[in-house]
Amino acid sequence: MDSLKLLDASLRSFDTLLPEVTPSLCLATRYRGSACRSCLDACPANALTVSPWLELDADACRSCGACGAVCRTGALAFAARSGAMRDAFRSAAAASPRATLACRCIDASEAEDAVCVVPCLGAVSARDLIAAAALGIEEIDLVSGDCRACPDAAAEAVLHLAITTAEGTLAFLHRPFAARRTQTAGYQPRTSASSPAVSRRGLFAYVARGLERAVVEGIAPRDPERSIKSIHKQSAPPAAHRWLIEDLTMLRPQSGRSATTLPASLPLAIVTVSPECDGCGLCVRYCPHGALHLDASLPAVDESRCTACGLCAEVCPSSSLLVGPVTA
Repeated sequence: MDSLKLLDASLRSFDTLLPEVTPSLCLATRYRGSACRSCLDACPANALTVSPWLELDADACRSCGACGAVCRTGALAFAARSGAMRDAFRSAAAASPRATLACRCIDASEAEDAVCVVPCLGAVSARDLIAAAALGIEEIDLVSGDCRACPDAAAEAVLHLAITTAEGTLAFLHRPFAARRTQTAGYQPRTSASSPAVSRRGLFAYVARGLERAVVEGIAPRDPERSIKSIHKQSAPPAAHRWLIEDLTMLRPQSGRSATTLPASLPLAIVTVSPECDGCGLCVRYCPHGALHLDASLPAVDESRCTACGLCAEVCPSSSLLVGPVTA
C-alpha cells in the first residue's frame, strides 16, 4: 500500500462518523452459508456488502449507526458513540431520573434539553437503553423529526426493536423504565453528520484502535487469498457486550424472585448441546468470540463471551446445538 492509501486508511480509521469494521467478526464473512444479513437490512444507504467479505462504502455511508445497533458480534460498531452515550446518561442521572435523547434532524431549539444528540435514533440499541436504566434513568424521551421524510427512515424499525427489547428486559427485571418516542412535524435535512462528544479516555481508546486498523491495512493489503485465510480469527466480545452483562448484573432482581426468560432479541443466549453431537469442532472454529471449546470431545460454552449470534448452530452438520434465550 503506498503512502497516500495508508494516509487515507488512517484518516478513515479515526473517523468516529464511520463504523469500526472488523470483517473477521462478520457471520456472512466467516461462513458463506450464514443467513445473517442484519446490517444489510438495517442500512438505509446500501453502503454495506458482505460478499466475499464485509466491506463498507465510506462515501455512501450516512452515519446513521443502525448497522452497529443490530450487529451482535461487533463486526460493525460505534464504540465511541456508545461510550459517549453512557457518559451522558451517567451525568444526567445525577440530576434527574428522566433524560432526553435527540436526533440531529430536529430543530436545535427542540433539542435544548437533550443529554445527547445522535445523527439518527436508529443508532440507539437495546444495550444503550438498558445502560441508561442501570445508570439511574427511569424515563427517556427519544425525540426526532418526521422519520417518514428522512432518508434514514429504514432505521426507525431498528429503534422500535431496541425499545421493545429494552422495555421487555427491564420489565422482567422489575425495573421501572419507559422509553417514549416523539416525532416533530418538521424535518431538518442533515448537511453533515455528527457524533456525540467523546470523553478523552474514549477518544484515546478509539484512536488506538484506529491506529491498529490503519497499520494492519498498511502492511497487509486486501486481497482475496489473504482475507479468506484470516476470516477465522477470533476476538474478545465487543465492549458493549461486557457493559451489557455488567448492567444486567446490576439490575437483576433481588433473591427470592422467580426466574423469567429475557427477550430472545437480547444479544445473550444459552447454548445447549444434544447427544447427537459428534465433537467435530466446527462450532469451536467458527465462533467469532471463542465462546466455545471442546471438553471431553463435546462443546462447552463460556456464556459470558456468547453474543447469541447463532453461527454455531448454523455450521453444525448434525444440528446438535440449540441457541436459546437466557433467564434472570
